[in-house]
Amino acid sequence: MDFERLAETLVAVGFIAAGAFLAPMAWHPERGRLSRPPTWWFGGRGFLRTLPLSIGYVWFLSAVLLLGPFVPEQPRDGFGFIRPAWFSLPLSVVGLLGLPTWISIYLFNRPRFLVPPSMRGDRGVLAGDDDSKADG
Repeated sequence: MDFERLAETLVAVGFIAAGAFLAPMAWHPERGRLSRPPTWWFGGRGFLRTLPLSIGYVWFLSAVLLLGPFVPEQPRDGFGFIRPAWFSLPLSVVGLLGLPTWISIYLFNRPRFLVPPSMRGDRGVLAGDDDSKADG
């Protein structure tokens, strides 16, 4: 195993471990230090609402990074891809759906099932969610 592959593996495992540590705090921020974001923190509660989705996205990308070398390469197709579509398509779909969903949660607090339970009553940033309540 070369150094570059080892570094990629360690980063992916580190992201998965950090996400496992942060996920419960992100889903139930009222129980810990994330209950009131500091005033200097960009995005305040809007960012906290998106944290579980962000952790899930990083877990997915880390899994792809770990599994990628085990997927056999194929001859380049018309689009220049060397990985099979069953491996590349979910990565593309998650990427194309992840960003609009993240923006929707941040701005409108929708869809509610992806928002932590304690924040589902927030109105969203565009509706005047008051981030000034956060004390630093």
